[in-house]
Amino acid sequence: NSLVITDAAISLFDLNSDYEKADVKLKIIGTNKNVIDYLNTSPINKKSFSKLTNIDGDSLINLNLKFPLLLDLPAEDIEYSSNVIIENANFKKIFNDFSIDNFNLNIQIDNEKVSYKGNGKLFDSQVEFSGLQSQSNKKFTDEINGKYILKPYVIDFLFPDSDIKLDGQTEISFLINEGDNGFSKFEGIGDLSNLKIKSDFLGTNLDLKNGK
Repeated sequence: NSLVITDAAISLFDLNSDYEKADVKLKIIGTNKNVIDYLNTSPINKKSFSKLTNIDGDSLINLNLKFPLLLDLPAEDIEYSSNVIIENANFKKIFNDFSIDNFNLNIQIDNEKVSYKGNGKLFDSQVEFSGLQSQSNKKFTDEINGKYILKPYVIDFLFPDSDIKLDGQTEISFLINEGDNGFSKFEGIGDLSNLKIKSDFLGTNLDLKNGK
């Protein structure tokens, strides 16, 4: 259950200068929990990978470290870049007790930012997203853009005891902004003209054309 290094390469350069330098490239595999344990010991901002703690699956990491060969090397002097690939995983409790199944995520991490893209099944319907995390003046920002196919059985998942029935489907484009104090913006836009709602309480055959 530990991280396993499957490939490694170490290069030394600037050997005739005052500060020799090293370039370390590693390929690592392991469970996502092991990846989190490793990242907690790294100089990477912990907020950048906080959401990974809810992912159950295996990971592949391509890690590159560049640094001067100093006895007392400050962590901020390490130049790092990493590509983390997670496939066929489960993103637990993305919304209340609901999860994203068949979850795939590709993450690029460096000293300045974290970018990512992924996809999976939420309420058994396809969701795709991409995002960018960064930190400026000690302020953390995370912006996620994505698309979700809203299908009739989503209502059954969310409101299992409701008499509301949905006919048709539509693509929802969404935007989520998050900062140091949590979510600051959540919006979704979609064409509702192909949807109809049936409900004894709300009235039968409600037409959602033109936003109605």
